Amino acid sequence: MCGTLKNWLRNVVNKAQDNPEVIKTDSKKIASPYDCYQQLKSHFESEKWLDSHKHKSISKINFFWAGLTVDDTVGSMIRRPPQKEFFDRINGIRKSYQYFMLKGGAVGVRKFGCWCAGCSAQAQIGPTAHAGFYVSLEVPKCMYYETSHKSVFTWQNQSCAKVGSAAKHRRDVAKTNGRRIAADLVPGDWCLFEARNSGEDLLWLARAVGVDEWDGSCTKLHEGNTKTLDGIQYNEGDTKVAIQWYSVLPESPNRDTFTLWEEGDVEVQNSSELRLSKFGMVLHTGPSVRTRLPRGKKAEIEEFKREKMRKWKLDDKDHAIGLRNCDEC
Repeated sequence: MCGTLKNWLRNVVNKAQDNPEVIKTDSKKIASPYDCYQQLKSHFESEKWLDSHKHKSISKINFFWAGLTVDDTVGSMIRRPPQKEFFDRINGIRKSYQYFMLKGGAVGVRKFGCWCAGCSAQAQIGPTAHAGFYVSLEVPKCMYYETSHKSVFTWQNQSCAKVGSAAKHRRDVAKTNGRRIAADLVPGDWCLFEARNSGEDLLWLARAVGVDEWDGSCTKLHEGNTKTLDGIQYNEGDTKVAIQWYSVLPESPNRDTFTLWEEGDVEVQNSSELRLSKFGMVLHTGPSVRTRLPRGKKAEIEEFKREKMRKWKLDDKDHAIGLRNCDEC
């Protein structure tokens, strides 16, 4: 359909060289997306076209403008990139017939398509459940998995990442967003950080913790020159975030259930990697959470033991939002 409409518009442009009246746009030309919209709408929604097609298989075509202003700037619902973007080229794209988006900048590619029960189930599970597939790219329940045809149904991880200045722009946006999120953090807030070079996960879960050295706050603004502390680089304007990590439970098939990591040591992360906060976690199993905690060292130790027994579940929607905020996801 799109190809047919494109050819129709091209024919209108050619006819306009001899008869300018065939163009029905406000600008009297076809030179922009809005011009195309007006020209298509004026013709295919006209009474003449509708009457001539009332008994045909396609008897009606409607066109809608996506909320953009005519000049595609202020008020636009579709956010155009500020500059032309370039991406890595997928090898063998004309010889491959099935694709699976792994994350931003990475796509699974295989020569033949398969929609057996196993492959369909893999495609329909939530984003957190896909974490293991991102790494292995194997679907053991595929009907071709144990056959001689396995090679043409094997997924390959290929890059379609942005390159050049567009990639830098995305990193800058993610970094700025992380600083904004950190400005509102309070102790106890759940956080998702972008996982760099992780073998299995795209995001890491943590919880903000107040520290005495920061007067009970969980954040501290880095000021001055660039410094590297505990292997993490901080630039002017970055925010240090004190957190406790939560690790995925090995028995969680969808990698969406977490428990306090090891000894629960407090670590410091850079807000530049912070992707989401202020979301809720569902207590899956373990002791109930007290609304008011008793004070004192003994009470803190007791609460730490209770927290180690708790298992928390991350909602798919929050995981998806975190991924959208990543610069590599």
